[in-house]
Amino acid sequence: MSKITAFQQLIEMIYNDKLCEIYLMGMPLTNWDESYPIERHFWVHEICMKRIFKHYGTLGYEPRPDEDIENYLLSFPKMISFLTDMGFFPQKITNAEIRNVFVSFGENQEPNNMTLTFNKFCNAFTRASIIMTNSNKKIRLLTGSDLTLDTMEIEERVGVVFQYMHRNYESMFQVEIADELVDLTTIGPPLLKECVPGSGSSEVPTKVHIEGSFFDRRLGGVFIKLENHFIPATLVNSHEVSCEIPSIHDLNLSIDTVIEVKRVSNLNYRVDISNRCQTTLFGSNDGKSVSITGIPYEFVDAMDPFILQPGIVKPLLEAFCAYCRLGDITAQHTPASELRMTIKKWKMFKYAVSQIRTIFTPEEEDVLSTDYVDMTESKIKLTEEEESFLDIRRKAMQEVQQAVISYDSNLENRVSSQEIEEKQALLLLESIRQKRKEYPDPYSVEFYAFASYATGDPYLSITFGDMLHVINYYVLLKISDTHPLDFFTALAIHIDKVKPQVKNQHVKLS
Repeated sequence: MSKITAFQQLIEMIYNDKLCEIYLMGMPLTNWDESYPIERHFWVHEICMKRIFKHYGTLGYEPRPDEDIENYLLSFPKMISFLTDMGFFPQKITNAEIRNVFVSFGENQEPNNMTLTFNKFCNAFTRASIIMTNSNKKIRLLTGSDLTLDTMEIEERVGVVFQYMHRNYESMFQVEIADELVDLTTIGPPLLKECVPGSGSSEVPTKVHIEGSFFDRRLGGVFIKLENHFIPATLVNSHEVSCEIPSIHDLNLSIDTVIEVKRVSNLNYRVDISNRCQTTLFGSNDGKSVSITGIPYEFVDAMDPFILQPGIVKPLLEAFCAYCRLGDITAQHTPASELRMTIKKWKMFKYAVSQIRTIFTPEEEDVLSTDYVDMTESKIKLTEEEESFLDIRRKAMQEVQQAVISYDSNLENRVSSQEIEEKQALLLLESIRQKRKEYPDPYSVEFYAFASYATGDPYLSITFGDMLHVINYYVLLKISDTHPLDFFTALAIHIDKVKPQVKNQHVKLS
């Protein structure tokens, strides 16, 4: 016989797949909480099992009223007493089988010297139930009906033993069994309050602790729902669970690059770059129904922040102002903080940058210039729309006025000037939204960012701080293996090649 064949036979001897029971030397090793269908019987009978354990565990001494059940212990003789009072011993389980149940816990002790905690008592009851239902004859003795063992799952057999115990339980403790059974249908979803930490890496799993209320494992376990996934959670108590948030790649979520540029002083800007994805966590006590409200959780992968110092900011600001004032007489004396760069002037700035080959890595040295040429045709319409926007607005206002005049011809239905202004504003807003739909372009990273930072400006013009955002986006997503700070440093060094070259006009003097 080969080693593989022998091992397979050993597995078949230990594990009986048909009954979902684990055996060793003929003794079942099944625990009460290893599968929910079995576990559910014990949750329904939780009050009963604790009453039984306390009653038999305290035989021979007077327990304190506030004594915790975990302090009680059930000995082998007391287990015999329990099974006898419930009608199981010796009719349905023998002394030797009960001893084997105790031996199955592997304490290496004589059963008469062993004691069981409440958890082990539940395991012992489960294993004894399997022994007491290991033949059709025994099941008929327990139920009084002709049930077939072949069609019964392990949880059904444990349920049969509990049902048989009911009659003797009521007479022994003088209570109605219905009053002792726990109604699990009253358990609803938990309420979530806070997740600590509230964010984690998108690349690797993150262990979190979640605080809330009404966490309850009696319906099959506590779960945290993230998108369409139910993540098993470990119950700490009714107010806290812990779980492991998987990486974002296992959840099919998309992550966005977020750049924050904040001016920390006159010519110093702090840049924070991170990949982020915000989502919501919900709680569940059964892996099906979830809490109505959730708590936020965010996947974050952050780059070390860096500072754009005056040596970089000042040259870039000078170039920005030069382009904003180029060809605009009214902007010559406008403060730098009020200047805005249009798409057309951004194109001019970007093209000038593309001519500086030394600031790019060799494999990407011509990326801006090539990108500029490739996008010329697809982006020229933006400039045309920018220049004709006033005409669009005038036409829209004329249409509104015409509609108002037509409506106002009925003297009984005059409209106020405020209503006219509201209609004009709504129509103008709709025009802006329709035009903006054409601005994002999958081939142009910086124009997408350009449109994002020009919020509220129909001409899509940006401030100096916005320009720093756009440059950061472009470097991250278009120029590989180049840190944005290195790009800014090189750009500041060569800024004279980027500034617009304005020819001096010579006037002939008479």
